[in-house]
Parts: sequence; structure tokens; C-alpha cells
Amino acid sequence: KYIFVVVELLNPHAIRVGGLKDSEKEILASLNLSAAKRSSKFSAFASTSKFAKVGIAILSEGHWQTHSQLSLSLFSIAAEAEGSQMHEDEMKKYGSEVLKQDHIPLFDKMRIYRAYLSFLGLGQQGRAKEAVELCLDVLGQLGCHFPRTAFMRTMKLISHLMKHKRELPKRTAEEVAGVPIFSS
Repeated sequence: KYIFVVVELLNPHAIRVGGLKDSEKEILASLNLSAAKRSSKFSAFASTSKFAKVGIAILSEGHWQTHSQLSLSLFSIAAEAEGSQMHEDEMKKYGSEVLKQDHIPLFDKMRIYRAYLSFLGLGQQGRAKEAVELCLDVLGQLGCHFPRTAFMRTMKLISHLMKHKRELPKRTAEEVAGVPIFSS
């Protein structure tokens, strides 16, 4: 209930004075994450960003190894908040930090990709191709590969047609008539 007051009182001291133990840094970073989540629910993206950035600044050295989930949450909410404010460079700064962490599974990185796609979809003229490329990249990481160019799509279609043309003489009329139009 009073998370904003508590965090607003503790943050200036922690930043100016410093000297916090790692356990105290973790607690204060977690409090900032709670404040960021709460302000995000109210669509107060400037406040969300501020709390997330302070939480990130407080994290101790090696935080990706020692506090992976806390780091992931802080960087993700910072990227989302920056994207919602149309701050592309800041969004990419926090997002790229998450994406370069090899030990974090792809599904945990989806918040970043969703933030990127939301940013590209919020009135960004002429960026649809960039959004499609991002989707294709993520799908490729998931093992779903699609031809990226019109030429490759055409070649794949011709390849499938040629395959079916070669197999057609091997089938009887009844077999061809019994083949479903669409199959999975």
C-alpha cells in the first residue's frame, strides 16, 4: 500500500550514500521492482521506468548470475516502460541486455520481444517489415523456419508442386479422389 513512499524515501539514500550490503541491495531492488509493477498497472510509465532504473542501478556486480530472475524482471519492465513512452533507444538498451544473456531461456525473453513489437505497432509508419522480420526471427529461434523472400517462397512452392507431380502417376484414381484437400 505504501510501497511508493517507502521506495521514494530509501532510493536517494542508497544512491547518494551507497555502501549497501549485497543482501540490502537485493531487498531495495526488489522493492523498486514492486513499485515499478504497481505503477505499471496504473499506466504511469515514467514512474515505472524510474523505479526499474533505480532497481537496476542498485543491483550488485554479477547480478545476472546471482539474481537472474530479479534482473530479468527489472530489465524487462524497464524495456516495456521505455517502449510505452516511445523511447526506442532506452527500450533497446534494456532489452538487448536481456537478449544477450545466454543462460536465460527464450520463453523468458518473450516480454522483450513483445515490447519491441508493441513499440513497432504504436504508430510507427513504415516499420511493419521490421516487425515481420522480428517475428520471423523469434519463430526461427523456436524452430519454425519460413522463407524470408518472395523468391524463396516461390521456389518452395515449385518444389512442392514438382514433388506432387512426380507422385501423381503412382496413385490410382480412387487414391487421388480420396486425398483430403487440406492435410496437416
